[in-house]
Amino acid sequence: MVLLLLQLAVLLCAVRGEIPNYIKVCQKTDPNLSQCIIDSIEYLRPKLKEGIPELNVPSIEPLPLNEIRLKSGPNQAQINANITNLLVHGPSSFKIIDLKPDLERTRFLVQFTIPTLYFEGDYDIDMNVLILKYKGKGPIQGNFTNYVFNCLFKGDKVQRNNQTYLHFRKFTITLFTGKSHLHLGNLFGENGAILSEATNTLIQENSELFIDEIRPVLEESLAQKFTTIANTSYIKVCNKNDPEISKCIINSVEQLRSRLKTGIAELNVPPIEPLLLDEIQLRSGPNQAKINANITNAKVWGPSGFEIIDLKPNVKKNRFVFRVSIPSIYFEGDYDIDMSVLILKYKGKGPITGNFTNYKFDCIMKGDLVTLNGQQHLQFRKFNLTLYIGHSAIHLGNLFAGQNPTLSSATNEVVRDNADLFVNEIKPVLENSLAQKFTDIANTITKRFTYQELFPDK
Repeated sequence: MVLLLLQLAVLLCAVRGEIPNYIKVCQKTDPNLSQCIIDSIEYLRPKLKEGIPELNVPSIEPLPLNEIRLKSGPNQAQINANITNLLVHGPSSFKIIDLKPDLERTRFLVQFTIPTLYFEGDYDIDMNVLILKYKGKGPIQGNFTNYVFNCLFKGDKVQRNNQTYLHFRKFTITLFTGKSHLHLGNLFGENGAILSEATNTLIQENSELFIDEIRPVLEESLAQKFTTIANTSYIKVCNKNDPEISKCIINSVEQLRSRLKTGIAELNVPPIEPLLLDEIQLRSGPNQAKINANITNAKVWGPSGFEIIDLKPNVKKNRFVFRVSIPSIYFEGDYDIDMSVLILKYKGKGPITGNFTNYKFDCIMKGDLVTLNGQQHLQFRKFNLTLYIGHSAIHLGNLFAGQNPTLSSATNEVVRDNADLFVNEIKPVLENSLAQKFTDIANTITKRFTYQELFPDK
C-alpha cells in the first residue's frame, strides 16, 4: 500500500527534488492509469520491502506497529489485553485487487489482499474465555491468511516553498478477516504444560472472536502508520557522514519550519503558532521588586520566526549544541499577582500581554538510542536551555479596575520600566517550561522514525 502512496504522490508532483529512477511515472491523462500505477507499484515492491531512506520510507519487512490495547470483549470471551513490541512479517506480498484513482478530487480507493501474515510480540492479558480464566504475560505469535483490506485516502494540494505537495488526510482502512491462528507462550509456566496446551487450543478455536474485537484498534493503528509514512516527504534526512552535516540539518529545519508552525497532525506534533505554555509561577523577587505571580493560559506568537545562529552536531554521541535567535515574540495570558515594585503595591487578577525582542537561546540536546518494537530510535533527554534576554515590554490589564485610571497607568509604567527585573526572575521557570515543551516535540517526531531513517549511513 505504501507503494501506491508514493506513486500517487509522484502523479500529483508531490515529491520534492528529482524523481528517483526506481519510481516509474504515469501520465495522469493515461486512459489505463490504474494499470500503469499497479505496474509501477510492482516495479517498486523490492525497494519498499527494504525501505527507502532517501524518501523517509521505512522498511515494511517487518512492519512495526504501536501498542494495541483491548479492554473488553463479548460475553463469551472477556479479554483485557495489551500487545507490545509488535512486528508483522509478510506485508510486502500484498496483491492489489482493485484500484480507482480520482486525480481531480485527489481521492483514491484501493482494495488489496495479503495472502499470509506472521506476527510476533509480547502480551499482557487478563481473559475469561468460556470456562477458562487466565492472567499473565509472555510472547504472542500468530498467522493471518487471506486478509482483505479496503483503503480510502483523500489528499489536499498544499503549497510549501513555492512547490505543490500532496498532503493526505488520515486514511480510512477497513479490514476483512480471513483465517487466524494465535498462540500465547508462557501460559501457566513450566508446570502447566497440559493446561497451557488446552488453553491455546481453546484460544485457537475462538481466535476469530479475539480478532473481531481488536479489528477497530488494528485498523486505526494501520491507518495512522501509513498516513504518517505518506506525509513524511517534508522531513529531509541527513547522511551522518556528511562533512557538511550542520548545513544539512539547518536546511532540513528550514524545510520543516512551515509544518512546525501549523502542526503535524500525523505525527501528533502541536503547532508552535501560538505556542501554548504551562502555568508559570513566581514566588519571590529582588528587594526592589517583590513579586508573587501566576501566569496561566499563556500563548506565545513568533517562535516560528527563529533563526539558527550556530549549530554543532556530534551525531556519534547524539549530542547537538545550537544557538537560536527569535527577533520578536508577542504573548498574552492571565495573571494573578501580588507585587511590591518600588513605592507601588498591587494585588489582583487580569490579562497580561507583552513583547520580547532580540532574545537568544543556547540549547544542548543529548539523546540515547532506545529499542522500540525491535528497532533503534533516538530519544532525547530533557533539553538544557539557556535564555539570553533582549528587550521586554509588559502590560497588565484590569489594574485598579474602575477605580483609578491614573494609578493604573502609573503602575503599568513602573512595570514596563522594570520589565527586565520581572523577566529575569521568571527566566529559570521559563527556561524549564520551554525545555520540556521542545523535548516533548522532538521525541514525538523521533519515536516515529528509526535512527537509521533519520541519519542513514549513505
